[in-house]
Amino acid sequence: MNLFYSFAFMCFVGQISDQETLKNNPQIQSFNSVKIIADLYQNNRPDTVQTIDFSNQGLRKVPEILRKYKHIKEIDLSHNQIKKIPKWLTAGDSLHTLTFTHNPVNVRKLKFTTNTTLKTLNLTKNKLKMLPKSLSKNRILEVLVLAQNDFVEIPSRITLCQNLKVISFYENKVRTISPDLSLLKHLNELDLYHNQLSEISDVIFNLDSLRVLALSYNSIQNIPESVGKLKQLQQLYLRDNGLKALPISLKELPNLTEIYVEKNLFTTFPTVLLEMPKLVEIDLGTNKITEIPEGILKLKKLKLFDVRSNALKSKKYLDELRKNGVKVYE
Repeated sequence: MNLFYSFAFMCFVGQISDQETLKNNPQIQSFNSVKIIADLYQNNRPDTVQTIDFSNQGLRKVPEILRKYKHIKEIDLSHNQIKKIPKWLTAGDSLHTLTFTHNPVNVRKLKFTTNTTLKTLNLTKNKLKMLPKSLSKNRILEVLVLAQNDFVEIPSRITLCQNLKVISFYENKVRTISPDLSLLKHLNELDLYHNQLSEISDVIFNLDSLRVLALSYNSIQNIPESVGKLKQLQQLYLRDNGLKALPISLKELPNLTEIYVEKNLFTTFPTVLLEMPKLVEIDLGTNKITEIPEGILKLKKLKLFDVRSNALKSKKYLDELRKNGVKVYE
């Protein structure tokens, strides 16, 4: 046995020995994932714990025992009665995901410290109206979920986290967007579903890296021609607004493959879609469209075509689409 294999064999035997010791010695307990607080007190190997799930446990504060655990990667404290996040919770060098949803938190008691690992932060449904100042210390943050809160604007403070790739303000009361949002040069996905936007701010069209733009369930009546600046855009969600037409500049989006404009006010088929040969999914359901043009057959990459709840006079081309392998909903 050469030196390399001899060393590998010794390591393997050592691992088995360690596992057997943990298994056979009742005084030593080790957990990778913990869901019961009592287990934290019984665990003699805090270095082994990587995941904490203390959701739905009626907690009123973050358990102090977590201070001992320096190698935790994921913490879930959802659905509790916690009003404060202490600084020490995000002070480690391992934590990459913190889920803190459905808590009666006081924004002034959301304390974050400088963290070089935290990438995903979920603060859904905490009745937040503003962001804590200390959030900016998490410069490496990539995903920030602020769904189901009470924001009326996208605050400029959010741009201090310049590595953000995904932002969700799903189901808030957003009416305005800070011009500083365009500073987020790495932003790939912006979710503004279920808000109170009446127009699309030009600042959105300066987000050069944007791939997913979700603006469904607002009160938007017009899409500016400047949408054509979003050269990386792949998915555009505009369901349930007040749209009657689509801008010609959509054909200038070389990567757009999916467009959803269900539940709007279209009375005629938006012909600009016929000039977008890369489209894979089109949703035009629940409008007032009466005719489907023959040009729809030229979209060779089309896989899904939804025209349910329209007033179609003819379904001639729908049958041909089906023959071409397209899933058609009518």
